[in-house]
Amino acid sequence: FSISGTKYEDLTGNGTSADDTPWSYGPVTIYIDDDNSHGLSAGDRTTTTDANGHWSISGLTLADVGKSIYEVVPGGSEQTGTLVQTIDNPGSGGTDTGNDFTNFRNFSISGTKYLDKTGDGITADDVGLGKIKIYIDLNDNKVFNWTDSNHNGVWDSGEGDQWTTTADDGTWSFNDLGPGYAGKTVYEVLPNGYVQTVGQDGYTIVGTSGHDETGLDFANYLFKPAYTLTQGYWGSHTDAWDGKDGLGKTTSSSDVAGEANPNKNNLLILGDTDHDGNADDGVNLTIDLKLAQSLESSAKLGDPRAIMLAQLIATQLNINNDWNKYHVADVEPQKLVVEAITWLKDTGGILADGVLSSSEATVSKNQVVLGAGGGSWNGTWGSDKAVFPADGSGPIMVNGQDIANALAWFNQGQLVVSQDGANVAWNNNGTFENMHANALDNFWHTLSQEHVV
Repeated sequence: FSISGTKYEDLTGNGTSADDTPWSYGPVTIYIDDDNSHGLSAGDRTTTTDANGHWSISGLTLADVGKSIYEVVPGGSEQTGTLVQTIDNPGSGGTDTGNDFTNFRNFSISGTKYLDKTGDGITADDVGLGKIKIYIDLNDNKVFNWTDSNHNGVWDSGEGDQWTTTADDGTWSFNDLGPGYAGKTVYEVLPNGYVQTVGQDGYTIVGTSGHDETGLDFANYLFKPAYTLTQGYWGSHTDAWDGKDGLGKTTSSSDVAGEANPNKNNLLILGDTDHDGNADDGVNLTIDLKLAQSLESSAKLGDPRAIMLAQLIATQLNINNDWNKYHVADVEPQKLVVEAITWLKDTGGILADGVLSSSEATVSKNQVVLGAGGGSWNGTWGSDKAVFPADGSGPIMVNGQDIANALAWFNQGQLVVSQDGANVAWNNNGTFENMHANALDNFWHTLSQEHVV
């Protein structure tokens, strides 16, 4: 009698199934293990598969019944389904059919890790970033887990998540992957100080036989936050913004690069986007300098206007200071200062005309008391109003207290703008989250994602 079968490619690696196709990648050796050595020996009877994966061996006798049939597994593939077939008795002159074998051809995955120079995703100006870990999340917990058990500095089987590092040009790859990798996810280990702009959710491995997966790219933007100082700092370092050239006795060039108030007439201009010391920017609020300095260092008695003003003054000084440091105009969350000034003017009364003089407030015993607001202002932060970030994420509902909080978060280095003014993000202890282009009101999208508004 004879025996026969077909050699298949297992496209999904799940064993014999309806989607398998006949093997078409060259002849494969099929053999009867005559000496029961569990491997191909010189005396074993052999044949090879044809172009359609078919094979057969004839001239068998009853003495061959029960012997094992094996394949020589082609290089770069893994055997799936039935690994060993057994010769049955088909009867005199018959054929024992269906002795099939299935193989999954191993595959590779690859991509490039980019330095995103502008934070806008992968573009022509970006370059590869080397020495970054890329890993396959073998335990599906979205965290890089690896223990170097043998202390050789590379991944070995059984040590946790499989990883590699990017080459100097940013390229990376994993090769000779079998069907067990299907459904696993590839991530990068995000370097400190960077924001991920491409590949944030990782890439799920499809894992089709012989199909290499390319273009699994990652990109990072090196977020360099603009320097900011708190309201308390500015309140205790008034020489830094007295309108006189020089830093004064209590400031340092590491904190304040130069005079932070460009106005030379004992005023401070809020909303001074061009840093010329003049109220010519479209939306401004001019405040007496000594009153401004008192607001920074004095109690506010719960007046929302005074609280808003104190944070707004610090924000304007930070914007002026960053102009001196980086020579980039208006390094602020766009357009937070305008919204704060608008809220203040809308309270009416002494602020309606956009000028706050020393005669419109009383400073006594480290307390500042502002004059009356408008008749329609009820002394509160006001009701929520809708804002519509430029990225289309709105509406987001905010009130005056949200604006004051945003100013404070900026001054405290939590709501941060990049030194080039291009991007805004949240600083979570050195990890920059929820970054967006620093366009109109996109900072509200960041704050909404942080669940603080």
